[in-house]
Amino acid sequence: MTNQKAKLKLRCKDHDTEFVVGFHNFIRREWASCPECTAYVSEEKVFLFLRDSYPGWVFERGLIGPSTIGVGGGRGHTRFDIAGWPKGADLTGNPHIYTEVDGPQRKWTCVECMRARPQTTGTQQQQQHKQLELNNNSSSTLHSHDATTSTDVDEKEYRFNRELSVRDLVKEKWALAKASAVVRVYQPDVYANSGFWQTKLMRGFRLANKARATGAAAAVYIPDLAAYTDESSSVYAQLHLGTDVLAFRL
Repeated sequence: MTNQKAKLKLRCKDHDTEFVVGFHNFIRREWASCPECTAYVSEEKVFLFLRDSYPGWVFERGLIGPSTIGVGGGRGHTRFDIAGWPKGADLTGNPHIYTEVDGPQRKWTCVECMRARPQTTGTQQQQQHKQLELNNNSSSTLHSHDATTSTDVDEKEYRFNRELSVRDLVKEKWALAKASAVVRVYQPDVYANSGFWQTKLMRGFRLANKARATGAAAAVYIPDLAAYTDESSSVYAQLHLGTDVLAFRL
């Protein structure tokens, strides 16, 4: 009898990318496609939505952002998913709004910490995570959970998630310094057509445009989701503690 909890490793022929799916989901055809394909489809959907919703704007994809070499494991220049200017604006100048389509990789990866879901900062688990952040070369274990309990810690995945969130923060600071707002969209909602992502995106645009018109400081607009706001489970939220990044929930 086949183990229904078994995992299968698949490879995308277009991106030469490997990804893992559950055997049961594979049999029932209830599995997502290659992450690279999924991300492209979602980003394209957001781009077309913006283009159709704001005919008075010009949108471009893949604008080069700041370099992250030497910062949080960064390896080079970043790029913004979508940049937008009102028609008539100087297209050689800074975009008025950057739109970022974010995958779900902004979370902790320890199952035990996720189960505990502490409601306050400063817990032992979080301090251990912070220690790892301060020491990128650390190879020690992250936790002191009961040895009889599997913590399911994937340090490689944790570092990857943290690197993405560090890159998010670097890009946000860079954009805000140039008076450009950033509106973030949660890619799983876009892909699944859920979470009222279109409404949240348009609200972010409305607030960003109002702030610019009134001379207020540029800001970051984030979905009101745990992936961005829960300090006990979100790398993104943890890294933004104590920063001067002005952020509003949508």
